[in-house]
Amino acid sequence: MKWISKVKDSFVLGLFSGAGLLTGTYFLFEYIRSTIAGAYGNPYMFQAPRVQLCSLLVNILAFRFLLVNFDREKTAKGVLFISVMSALTYFYYFYRFLHHS
Repeated sequence: MKWISKVKDSFVLGLFSGAGLLTGTYFLFEYIRSTIAGAYGNPYMFQAPRVQLCSLLVNILAFRFLLVNFDREKTAKGVLFISVMSALTYFYYFYRFLHHS
């Protein structure tokens, strides 16, 4: 993990890495969900909000590691900003489509 100390601490880098990590973990968890659902034949085994919330949890853990373990405050703020904005957007759309269909 010595390479992290060579990377510049930047808010924009945190935005891009947070968005990339969020997208990557979402597709990873969605792949795992579809594999498990296909194996057991139950499409409701790992329902919709869990995939999104697990990917947000990974982003929050990345924020914690960047802030505490690697002392990258600006990068961690970028990751946190992406996490909070995506969580607010997700909950807004989830509430809107769930209760106002």
